[in-house]
Amino acid sequence: MGQYSSGLGYHRETCIDKVEFDANTGLMKVVVPTLEGVAETPLNVEVVGDYNGDKTVDAIDFAYLKQYLLGKIDSFPVQDKMFVGDLNMDGEINAIDLAILKGYLLGKYDKLPYVN
Repeated sequence: MGQYSSGLGYHRETCIDKVEFDANTGLMKVVVPTLEGVAETPLNVEVVGDYNGDKTVDAIDFAYLKQYLLGKIDSFPVQDKMFVGDLNMDGEINAIDLAILKGYLLGKYDKLPYVN
């Protein structure tokens, strides 16, 4: 199985090679799933507040958000900009999100997203 400490998750499925039925009862026999032919598929796990996509929320993310709000950059290197960037879940990425991120980094808030 995959590891989660780095923020990278894995999804694994099982394969059922064949299904057999008991001739006397008509019930399905015990199925023993295998992992044969199934490869690990990494999931893209994004972190709320991680504007630079490195799986941590820190001062670099604060700088990215500030640059975005000042119009110096027009996006973040993440797939889902609203999931990562809208810290108060109001449908916008704005100065309120910057204030929330600052509060989080200073220890005022213990988790993101912050919903009052």
